[in-house]
Amino acid sequence: MTTDKDDISPLAKVLIVAEAFTEKMLEALYSGEQIDVAQTCSELNTKFPKHTYVKITKNLLNIKL
Repeated sequence: MTTDKDDISPLAKVLIVAEAFTEKMLEALYSGEQIDVAQTCSELNTKFPKHTYVKITKNLLNIKL
């Protein structure tokens, strides 16, 4: 029997997404690429497709760099 239950706390989810976002931003920065928050968030939505992660990722779109 499989369930779609997620036993990760909401704060842990925020930290997971924040770490992945930071890694993507640093990759772009170190390679000299333009930092594209929308593209990074799209990639994170692919990596973390569950709605709770997508909800967190959508909030990252408000970051001003």
